[in-house]
Amino acid sequence: MERFVVVSENRSYQEIFALMAKKLAVPGPQVEVKPWMSALAWRWEALKSRITGKAPLVTKETARTSLGFYYYENDKVKKALDYEFIPVEKSIADLASFYQQK
Repeated sequence: MERFVVVSENRSYQEIFALMAKKLAVPGPQVEVKPWMSALAWRWEALKSRITGKAPLVTKETARTSLGFYYYENDKVKKALDYEFIPVEKSIADLASFYQQK
C-alpha cells in the first residue's frame, strides 16, 4: 500500500497564523508560545474537556507539534498523480474571502 504526504509547502504555525491574520485584516500573533505555555494549555483543555464533555481546543499532540518544524516532501504524490498543489497563501486568501462574504 502506498502512503503519501499531502502538503503543498512547508510553513510554520507562526507563518500560517500570520498569513491568516493578514488576509482577514486582523492583528496577527503577538506572543511567542513557550513550551511551558503549550504544556499548560493542553492540560487545561484536557481538564475542561472532561468537565464539559466537549472536544479540547488543544491536545497534547497539537501542543507538541506546534512547537516544532517538520519538513515534508510532496514529490512522490506529485509524480504519482501528476498533480500540482494550490499554494498555501492562495488557499488562505480564498478561504478568507469566502469567510468574509458570510
